[in-house]
Amino acid sequence: METRELLNNYYDWLKKKYVIKRHATSDEIITPFLDNINDNISVYVDHLSDKQILLNDDGYTLNNLEMMGINLTDTRKRLLENICKQFNIKIIESSVLAINGTEQDFPVMKYNLTSAILRINDLLFTKKANVENMFYDDVLNYLQDNDFGGLPTTMLGHSGLTYDFKYAIPQKGENPLKLINMQNNISSSQMMKEAFTFNDIKQNSSFNYKDPQYIVIFNDNEKKVSERSQQIADAYGLDLIPWNNKKLIESLKVS
Repeated sequence: METRELLNNYYDWLKKKYVIKRHATSDEIITPFLDNINDNISVYVDHLSDKQILLNDDGYTLNNLEMMGINLTDTRKRLLENICKQFNIKIIESSVLAINGTEQDFPVMKYNLTSAILRINDLLFTKKANVENMFYDDVLNYLQDNDFGGLPTTMLGHSGLTYDFKYAIPQKGENPLKLINMQNNISSSQMMKEAFTFNDIKQNSSFNYKDPQYIVIFNDNEKKVSERSQQIADAYGLDLIPWNNKKLIESLKVS
C-alpha cells in the first residue's frame, strides 16, 4: 500500500472519530485524543462577528490539573507560559485556554489548541518525578529575583567531607553567614543529616565565622514539620522556614 493511501486511510478514520455537540452558545468538538485520565479532549467553537472564531477548552485542562493535586508553582507557571507561547494560546477568564482567528485559520488553531492541551496535561508527571528539583528551582529563583545577595558555596567539614550549598548569604558586618538548604519533603532523617552537616562544618578549625546560621527552607505544601524534626532543629541550632512564609524568608536579607 502506498504511503499516501495509508495517510488517506488515517484521515478517514480520524474524521469518523470526531463528534460534534451543539450547545446554546457554542459547538463542542469531541476529539479522539485522550487526556491524562483517558477522557476525550473537547474543543469548543464560539462564532464571533466578521467570520472570526474563538476556540477554547472551557477551562477543563487547568481545572483538571488542580483537581489532580497539581499546584501551579512558579516553575510550573513558567512551563505553562512557554507552552502557551509556543502554540499562540492565551489564558482567559483565569483558567480557559483559548485561541482566536478567522474561519480559514481553523485547522491551525485547532491543531495548536489540542497540542497545547496535551502538553499541559504532561505537567501531571511533574508531581512525582521532578517536583523536588522544581521546588529547589522555585526557591533559588525567588532568592535571586529578590536580590538576597547570596551565591552558591562549598564548605569543608571537620570530617573531611565537602558540602555544597546552592545558596549562601555571606557574612557582612553584624549580619552572620547564612547557609541555606532546601527540603521538598521534610523528615526527621533528613533533619539529622542537616544537623550532622552543620555540626561537622562548625567543628572545622578553619571555619571562623561568628554565630553562623543554618537555614532549611521546606515545602510546607508537601508536608508539615513533625515534632521530631522540630526537636532536632532546636537541638542543633537549625532554623526551619516554611516556603509559604515569605515574611520570614524576607527577614534573611542583609540590610
